[in-house]
Amino acid sequence: MRRFGLKLPVLLFIPFTLLALGRPAAAHFVWVDIVDDGGSPLGRVMFGEDAEPGEARLLTKIAQTRAWVRGADGSSAAVKLMPPAAEDRPAVLAARLPAGAVAIEAACDYGVYTRAPGGVRLHYYAKGLAPGTTKSAASKELKMEIVPAMRDGKLTVAVLFDGKPDAGAELIDVGGGAQAGEIKLDAAARAVIEPPKSGRLALRAKHVAAGESGEIGGQRYGQTWYYATLVLSGIASKPAAEETAAAALARARDGRAIWRNFPGFTMDVAASSDDGKLEARATIDASGVVDLSGDRSALHDWALEQLQSLVQHRMPDGEIAEGDVTFVVEPATHPLGRLIDLGDEQRQSRYRLKDDVIWEVNRLMGPQRFTISVLGIHRNDQGKYLPEAFTMSFWDVKTGELKQSLAFWNSWRRVGDFDLPERILEISAGQDGAKTRELTLSNHRLLDRRAPEAGTRP
Repeated sequence: MRRFGLKLPVLLFIPFTLLALGRPAAAHFVWVDIVDDGGSPLGRVMFGEDAEPGEARLLTKIAQTRAWVRGADGSSAAVKLMPPAAEDRPAVLAARLPAGAVAIEAACDYGVYTRAPGGVRLHYYAKGLAPGTTKSAASKELKMEIVPAMRDGKLTVAVLFDGKPDAGAELIDVGGGAQAGEIKLDAAARAVIEPPKSGRLALRAKHVAAGESGEIGGQRYGQTWYYATLVLSGIASKPAAEETAAAALARARDGRAIWRNFPGFTMDVAASSDDGKLEARATIDASGVVDLSGDRSALHDWALEQLQSLVQHRMPDGEIAEGDVTFVVEPATHPLGRLIDLGDEQRQSRYRLKDDVIWEVNRLMGPQRFTISVLGIHRNDQGKYLPEAFTMSFWDVKTGELKQSLAFWNSWRRVGDFDLPERILEISAGQDGAKTRELTLSNHRLLDRRAPEAGTRP
């Protein structure tokens, strides 16, 4: 069965210096935090790749930074930043903060970075909370920011730009948290963050305004980049009861895009392969029954099979039943996620779960066993996932011989409240050679008659 998904491939962050130089170099960002200094809070402004003091000589590049402190009542007051008093002092711009300070914020218009092609204007916005603080309100002074909060006992963050959710922003954990690297934002520009064991978390977000160009002091720039940073400290994670395999599976299934209250739809079908071409009309009714016009042929049968499989995986009652769902103990961490056994003795189904999606399906099917490995997923506007790229491999149960390998590419389009298929590309390889078949679907029309939602398993 092909109900599964994969976290979208992590996008490689490219430091702005690399754009110009084409060789490894350190990217620098403005960070702020609050530390205890002799019993009183000290606000620090740093300029470096991570949220630690960098090189003192680089502080002159952000001397124009403005900073202010926030109190528990939400009030703010500007603070005067001072450079390090001696060479042996940390390379930070610092300010003594009043007792009770809960946050320090800063803004820096860096100017134009001319070594990037076409020039790039850089804006930095930074926020740091007092040790142990895990939530803050949005700031009116910050054009872009990362706002932390506690929701249902979990640490979450939201990325805002001009006070609105910025779901297209790039959010990076620079290494303090358990999810170091890019963090996926949902449609509301939020993400759940795993508290770091070190107790210190540093996040960075990026917004590219490709159309914002201009000139400053005779230096031209072709676009503008906005960066927001957030530093939290004193928030070490606490041991928690391990989630059950059944709960993990339920959450992964809940993340799929499903046709609920499905009315059915019609569409034009065009199929092509080495065997010829097919043009037909397909109707899928509210219960998921597929009717494909045209005369029977090998290509017609394949197209019908693909549509039936696709519908099965989108309907709410298309799940395979399971027994006692358990985690499988493995000697090492697997790149496709944690293995679970569904407890169905007949099919012996095992899934791999990672980031609340199903990356892999392993199952018996008569004299064969098969594995579905997902290479990519598509997320709709609600953040639900659909399969986009995956492979299927079939082995003979008795001999272990690989019998066939299939690779699929699916694309989707939104029609009303439903994600409908637009293209299915299959490349198969077996003992008789390789074959490519394609199904193109167009002119989707939802049926007027709505049927009650198909029943779901309790």
